Amino acid sequence: MLHDIIHTILEEINNSIFKVDKNQIIDFIKLLDNSDRLYLRGKGRSALVSKQFAMRLLHLDYSVFIVGSVTAPPVKEGDLVIFISGSGSLISNSVILDKCNELNATTCCFTSNPDSYLGSNCDLTITVFAGDKMSDKGFDYSKRQIEGKSCSNNNLPLGTLFELTVSVLFDAIIAKLMILKNETEKNMKKRHFNLE
Repeated sequence: MLHDIIHTILEEINNSIFKVDKNQIIDFIKLLDNSDRLYLRGKGRSALVSKQFAMRLLHLDYSVFIVGSVTAPPVKEGDLVIFISGSGSLISNSVILDKCNELNATTCCFTSNPDSYLGSNCDLTITVFAGDKMSDKGFDYSKRQIEGKSCSNNNLPLGTLFELTVSVLFDAIIAKLMILKNETEKNMKKRHFNLE
């Protein structure tokens, strides 16, 4: 029974991740390398995904911060702010995006809802298809989240498929960056926090 569920989850992640536009990922990697500093923003479980990615970017010697951290320096032109938001419609993210635009920072989002405020207003939007239902009236992500309904084609609750897919996608991006930068795990380990 549990193995069947695991198989289903892996199948759903696989289906979702291979629908992501490769050109959007190429553009994202270029943004990473052409930015002075990187800032990541997510709420809830998406915040955990953003912190995982930030840690690996740090190991690759990027200057990276979490939005809202007390030790993050001010965002400026030349910086990249990366949003991870399934719905793309949190008001707090919209406020932060508007501030980024005022500061002439570059913005990018990973979302299941490219027609959302984030999806429509970031410099680069990477659409992550996470099995969410489309209604006759348009995207139904936020309503489904509030009502606690699972995605249409799987048994995963709320935004789980989005979060897992983005997490795997970020690890794949890290692996690609390691190749592009000729980076080794040995070097990355030297940049790992050492008071554990």
